Amino acid sequence: GAIASMLTGLVSTFSYIYYFKFVDTDPANWWSGVSPEGIGFLFMFLSLAGAIASMLTGLVSTFSYIYYFKFVDTDPANWWSGVSPEGIGFLFMFLSLAGAIASML
Repeated sequence: GAIASMLTGLVSTFSYIYYFKFVDTDPANWWSGVSPEGIGFLFMFLSLAGAIASMLTGLVSTFSYIYYFKFVDTDPANWWSGVSPEGIGFLFMFLSLAGAIASML
């Protein structure tokens, strides 16, 4: 499982870098505006523990929010900043990224 996960990360990272460096060099097509160099930079400095911590931070926070506001407190007036359980993953993605960056310090 761990080896397959690491290989998946390597293949997807290098595929992204190769495609946007050599096949489609138009910056308007980069995913979320992230350059191939940016992906390579994060990949190069992020440790295995940092990657795991980042993924767990994103998963636990997102699933906790979804569970709480779908089953415990179903009143939309109590959502954080009006963000529904279906859309909270986008905000917690930044929390996960902050955890990854913090692990590199």
